Amino acid sequence: MTIQEDLKELEQRRQQALEMGGAEKVQRQHQQGKLTARERIDLLCDSNTFQEYGLLATHQSHRPEMADKLTPADGVITGFGHIDGRMAGVIAEDLTVMEPSKL
Repeated sequence: MTIQEDLKELEQRRQQALEMGGAEKVQRQHQQGKLTARERIDLLCDSNTFQEYGLLATHQSHRPEMADKLTPADGVITGFGHIDGRMAGVIAEDLTVMEPSKL
């Protein structure tokens, strides 16, 4: 694999992770009057200061029910950003990835 192919694959994985659990699950959150984890973080942090870590993470479970399951950012968005000008660590569970009843 060339470096260009590697970069293309990383960008595809990044875009897929940013879609969280998919458009249908994001829409379901909105229909319930809820914001997604990333939307909550955008409201919490000062504009353009949040730096996410672990975007490409996924589960490492060996449980049979987790086989072939995609878990963008492993369902937890983590990073650092400024809140009212002060640096803060931020963690938000992304419920669009896997509904709690399916964990």
